[in-house]
Amino acid sequence: MKNTISTLIILLVTFNLFGQPSKIDKQLKELDSPVQQLIKDYHAAGLAIAVVKDGKTIYSKGFGFRDVEKSLLVDEHTVFGIGSVT
Repeated sequence: MKNTISTLIILLVTFNLFGQPSKIDKQLKELDSPVQQLIKDYHAAGLAIAVVKDGKTIYSKGFGFRDVEKSLLVDEHTVFGIGSVT
């Protein structure tokens, strides 16, 4: 299931970033809703996304929880164990 979520997010980000640079900011802002829906649909605890363009991070955000029991949120600085990203 983790691979499915990762693949869907990669595809979503890739398809949303094609286009003119002026559209990228708007498309990145529109990324939140589909990612939240994916978390809900796949009952994922949480994840983080970073979009890098020309060697610069242009978007980074965490979604959901890094610890559900303690209600600790994922943010752009959350470190995931290797099992979470393979």
